[in-house]
Amino acid sequence: MKPGGRRSVRCSTWDYTSPGAYYITLNTHRFQPTFARTVGRAKCLTVRGILATACWLAIPSHFAHVRLDEFTVMPTHFHGVLVLIEGPRWFALDPTWVEPEPREARLISGSIGAIVGSYKSAVTRLVHRVAPDEATRVAPVWQRGYHDRIIRDEREFDAKRRYTINNWDRWVDEHLR
Repeated sequence: MKPGGRRSVRCSTWDYTSPGAYYITLNTHRFQPTFARTVGRAKCLTVRGILATACWLAIPSHFAHVRLDEFTVMPTHFHGVLVLIEGPRWFALDPTWVEPEPREARLISGSIGAIVGSYKSAVTRLVHRVAPDEATRVAPVWQRGYHDRIIRDEREFDAKRRYTINNWDRWVDEHLR
């Protein structure tokens, strides 16, 4: 259980600094459609959507062990595939660390949690910087937490890639009926 009574949805037996592919989904605060809008069937990113894209593309310049694959910015959420490559494991789990009872939340440098947290903070900082008024300058941008899926094989990797590529068309079909 996390501080504040929240339950972690992370896989407790997985090392989130491990090389591999991770499918990440982030939602906007209260699912507000602030990142994109439709123009016919086309996607038109808002300023927030452009900032979210720019920050995503900058991740490898801040985390050298990360490669980006497909991603998409949707009105109310963001999907992306992060690939951690083998690299120096200075950020790996400390083998001498003894887990206290109950488990305390820890953010490990270079982990998926640290990368996603850094990304969300960067987007929020930029959104607040360009905000037109005080209320928007302090308003939350993201819903708390994120969803991840550890991609376990090439077939699943291809499925997540296709899902991401086709997500806009599915969303338009559902919302413009």
